Order: sequence, then structure tokens, then C-alpha cells
Amino acid sequence: MMENRRGFLFFLIFKGLILFSRCEKKGKENAFDVILEGHHGKSEAPGNFSVFVPGTSRVCLKARFTMTFDIEYFARDPVKNKDYIELKRGTMPSLVSVVGGRCMNETDTPYMYLQWDYGYYTLNITFHTHRHETGDLWDVHVVELTYDMNNTREFPYVAHPSDRTKKTAKYEGHLFETPVGMSYECSFQPTQISLTDENDVYGVNLYLRRMQLQPTQIFDNQFSSAKPCVADLEPQGPVYSPHLHTSMALVLMIAVFGMLAVYSFYKRYRAKILPIPGIIMSTIKTGDIQNAQLFPKEPSYE
Repeated sequence: MMENRRGFLFFLIFKGLILFSRCEKKGKENAFDVILEGHHGKSEAPGNFSVFVPGTSRVCLKARFTMTFDIEYFARDPVKNKDYIELKRGTMPSLVSVVGGRCMNETDTPYMYLQWDYGYYTLNITFHTHRHETGDLWDVHVVELTYDMNNTREFPYVAHPSDRTKKTAKYEGHLFETPVGMSYECSFQPTQISLTDENDVYGVNLYLRRMQLQPTQIFDNQFSSAKPCVADLEPQGPVYSPHLHTSMALVLMIAVFGMLAVYSFYKRYRAKILPIPGIIMSTIKTGDIQNAQLFPKEPSYE
């Protein structure tokens, strides 16, 4: 009986350790606001990208964000020999291979471009300034994603050989309108930007998270005070500690072990003070079991 009880206790301890390790891992993952899954793996922190004034170390254009994307393209099923629309999902790494661009001045339009995956992907963001009755404003005027469908690793099932070329999907409009001298920030909700290719056939969606942008008037290479997006102005839910799952696992394990200890102590205590059925324990002594006095049986009225 004791061996079975010990085995059961060891089993509970083993399961508790497994639960603890899983919760510890999950707690570490939740230490970041966003975990993004894609072809490039997990992107745990936003990338910081800067364009410098030529010949200096002074930043003239600054951006910070994480980005995932999905790209529609026509693929061919080799078994059924039929075309279908495939959705390519990916993640821009926080450390891209190339960061470039141009600073804002009186004649030139500022922009930033980012390249990754050996140049198979290029993101270009073009900014624009204009006057308003309340003051000068800047906005994002053009967003372009260029992707190379010659990359058979990224696009393995392209239906038509003519599609295996570089393609550019583009958005043109006015995004993130912000007073000049301020940055634009959107941290809590993803911002979706829908692009279309030159033939308006394929759909491309970008999802920017933990974003902050500023194309001009940057001092000490730091973002200026931020204009928050609408989502950041809304009340957010409670912020839980990243180690909440670990704490809950520890509390649960302590409670289980405490209950087992109390139950074990109770069983031992009861075994010492309660009589063996039909025998008065106080009369039992070592070697004197034969002289033990039996409980009198209650009279039967049947």
C-alpha cells in the first residue's frame, strides 16, 4: 500500500515538473507583446531602422515596427493539374540586410527602403508633407512591397512560368497623418495595409505591429513625442505579468503537495488512534493480542 502511495506521489511530482517547464516557457514568450510566426521564424522584438544624413551620424528618418505579410498568387496542383490561389505568409526579420533611403529637404521626397532574404523582398515607404490650416503635417504616401517569384523556396508552386518575375504591390494614399515634429505610434493593435499589384490581380496584405515612424525633425537620434493611433487611445485590457503562468503553476503545485501531505498525516494519525474493527485498541499490547477485549455487539431487534 505504501509503495503504491509513493509511486503515485512521484507520478504527481513528475507531472508537476512538466507543467512547470511548459508554463515557464510560455511565460518567457509572453514577456514580449507580440510573437510573430512566419517563414523566417519568430520575431520577438521590433526592428529599429534609421536613415542618416549623408556623411554624418545624425538620423534624419527613423522607423520601428514588426511586419508580417501574406501574398496571393496562382499556383498549380501537380496531382490534380489544376490552378488555385495560394497564400504565401511571411515575416520581415527585425535585422534586415539593407536599410537605405533619403532625408527630407526642400526638393526631395523622403523615403526608406528595407531589403531582406538576399534581396528577394524589398519594402519601400515614401513620406509626404503638406500644409494644413492647423500647421504642417506629414503622412505615408506610398507603401510598396517588391517580391521575387523566381525564388522557388518562397513560391514553390507558381502556375505559369511567366509569373516567375519580380512583382511590386503598391498602396498610394495618405496614412498616419501627423504634425511635423512629432512621431506616429501604434503599439497595441496591428495596422493592416492592403496593396495591389500592377495588374490588380494579386492581393498583398501587410500587418505592422508595435509601430513608430518619424520622417523629419529628429533630435538626438530619438523619436519625438508621439501622436497615438486611435486604437492606442482606447482603454486596453489588464496587463498581466509575463511570469503569470509560472506563478500559477507554482501555486498549483504547492497546493497539490500540501493536500497530499495533509492527507498522508491524517491517515497516519487516524491509524494510530482508531480501533481495529471489533477490538478495543487500548487492550492491545505486544504479544497480548489474544487477551484483547471485543466490542460487545448491539442487540438485534429483528
